[in-house]
Amino acid sequence: MSAPLFGPASPDVVRLALPVPVDTCFDYTLPPDAAKRAKPGCRVLVRFGGRLLTGVIVECAPAPHFEGTMRPIERLLDDQPALSPQLLSVLQEEAHELLCPLGVALASALPAGSTPEITRVYALSAHGRAALASSALRGPSRAALEALEAGPVRARKLRARLSGQVGAVELLEELQRDGLIRAEKRAGEPSVRAARQRWLLATTRLDPEASLSTLARAPRQAALLRDLLENGERPVETLAQHFTPKLMR
Repeated sequence: MSAPLFGPASPDVVRLALPVPVDTCFDYTLPPDAAKRAKPGCRVLVRFGGRLLTGVIVECAPAPHFEGTMRPIERLLDDQPALSPQLLSVLQEEAHELLCPLGVALASALPAGSTPEITRVYALSAHGRAALASSALRGPSRAALEALEAGPVRARKLRARLSGQVGAVELLEELQRDGLIRAEKRAGEPSVRAARQRWLLATTRLDPEASLSTLARAPRQAALLRDLLENGERPVETLAQHFTPKLMR
């Protein structure tokens, strides 16, 4: 046998298409909780070349395609695939025919604003917290550290807070060189939310015959109620196409 019978299990691996101008996919490992939910077409957040990128899973595999150390993903972004298997297959074929990197093609198919916003933040280092507690710093340097005492702050917001200080940008660079603060990139929430659809259904406490009798002089309302009783819950948009819009308000 080429491997021990009870050897350590291989970590779950996914092949990702990343939005970079390279015609290849990249292998990353999945944590156990994500491995149970990850599927082709789902999006993940990964670190790539010092950046945070959103990639699309094109294949789930029990072992990597190459030997070497792989990075784990940062976060699984979807519980259900953002791209269906059919759409994923079509986009793969089109990318191949057009000589377009797969990651670029898949990224263009995702709705604008659906991927997490990557922002630069500043945070206090352990050395910076010690300096702040010792009262060794004064003036603009202390003001910058105090602004980060409660937690990381977006770079733009922090620079705005220190706008009254002379050379705020240079000050932050100096504090970073001295190891008092650190800059890092973090992923926020997508700028758009999933669309919601309103549905109507007849209440279970309703007496159908009595209610229809009550609506004898309101034929449109009666027709709407009869439709819900016969077909169950229906999207408001569908009902609006058959009944007076005033009823949908």
